[in-house]
Parts: sequence; C-alpha cells; structure tokens
Amino acid sequence: MRIVFIGRDNRFNRRIASELAGEHKLLACLWVEPDRFTARGRWQRIRRRWKRYGARKVVDELAFHVFDRLVLRRGERPLFARFPQYFSAFQALACPEFVARKVNARRWLEKLEQWQPDAIFSVCCATIFGERLCQIPRLGLFILHECLTPEYRGLHTPLWALMRREPQFLGFTVLKAGKQIDGGEVLLQRRYVPGAGESYRTWAWVGHHAIIQGMPELLRAFRQLEQEQGFEPLDLAGRSDRYFTWMGLSEFLALWWKLGRGAPV
Repeated sequence: MRIVFIGRDNRFNRRIASELAGEHKLLACLWVEPDRFTARGRWQRIRRRWKRYGARKVVDELAFHVFDRLVLRRGERPLFARFPQYFSAFQALACPEFVARKVNARRWLEKLEQWQPDAIFSVCCATIFGERLCQIPRLGLFILHECLTPEYRGLHTPLWALMRREPQFLGFTVLKAGKQIDGGEVLLQRRYVPGAGESYRTWAWVGHHAIIQGMPELLRAFRQLEQEQGFEPLDLAGRSDRYFTWMGLSEFLALWWKLGRGAPV
C-alpha cells in the first residue's frame, strides 16, 4: 500500500513511520507544525485559545501545564528510558521528507495528487485536515488517536480517563478522518491495561506505551485494509460521545480530590 505520513517531526513519530515503511511503500513524510514549541508558536496558540475560551480558562490550562512538567510527570522518566529504541533513537527514513507548515495549502494538495497515495496516516498533530485533502487518498486519511472513541475524543485523553477512573477507555483508536474531530469511522481500537507504577502521574507514558504495544495490530489492520481495499467500520451504536479539551489546574485538583486525599500528587 502506498502511504503518506503526516505528523510532527519527533522521534516517536519517526519510529511509527519506520514501522509502516517496513511493510508498505512510504511515499513521503510531511512534518507539520514545525513552530509549535518555539516561543512564537506557543504565543500564537495562547492567543487563539484566549480569544476562543477567555483569560480564565487559558490561565488555568497554563498553570496545569507548568505543574504537569515540574511535578506530575517526573516519575515517568524511568519508564520512557526503558524503551530508547522507541523514544530516544532517531530514525532515518528512506523516503522524501518535507516541512509542511500549511498542509492544506494548494502546493501540498497538488503534491499529494501527484503521489496518488492509497492512504494518508496522521499521528501526533493538531492540524485540521480540509475536505479536499481527505478526499485525495484512495482508501482514506487515517488518524491515530490516544484512547478509545467516541467516549474520549479530544486532548489530554489518557489523563482525563485516568483521573475520571475510567481506565477501560485507555488505548488507541485508528479512525478515518470525517467532519467531526476524532469522530470518523473506526478502523481499529485496542484497549490498554495499565501496569505496575502506571497512573495519572505517568499519563503521557501510558498514552505512548499503549500505541507501542499495539503496533502489531495496527500493522495487521493496514494489511487487511490493503487486501480488502476497504474496511467494515466498528459498530459504535449505543456508546457515549464525549469531547475533552486541555485540562486546567483547577479541574485536575477537583478530580484529584475525588480520587482520594491519599493519592500522591
């Protein structure tokens, strides 16, 4: 199957792209959001959310982000260190690589039409894909999302699931891009059971490790997609549809209190 990979340029995404390239023809990698972690990129993101949600919400989110980095996630570093081949090693890819700041721009749409991919696979980005882009790949544009949908669409989903005492929704979903954010037809879902030492304090690790453990199933689903030239979407009838945004510090503290005052921060 001929695949174009879209995501941020980081070691984790390169590892996933290399896994795909081991079984399929990887036509190109389009690295999006290159300025996301620069001072300018962060400020633009804050301004957009300020206009949309207001000052109180944004300050609450920023406070949690600082708390998360300085306090909450320190304990997950040894877990990430156990798997340097996935999280630390830089993967060189044997395909053309491009920085696409505006992947919906005509330049990239024309390139994608020239490449004629069977599928586009997107991981770890906040880019909203336009309708024209989604229609280019013959079999569809597929998105890898942390946690199960439709119960946990949106952002910070492993953290929300752990803090809300709903670990049954941990894992990942591979869905076909549609009109609703994280709400397309589901190709694959895989549940993840947290192991020893894994909790809300290691939520980022849980989200990544679920994907690592599920890579064989993801590759198998893509093989089947190629063989059958399509797929029968997972039946989601009767399931709850919920969307979560970035967590704020006040929301975290309220959920932590419900977990029990004995739970360590």
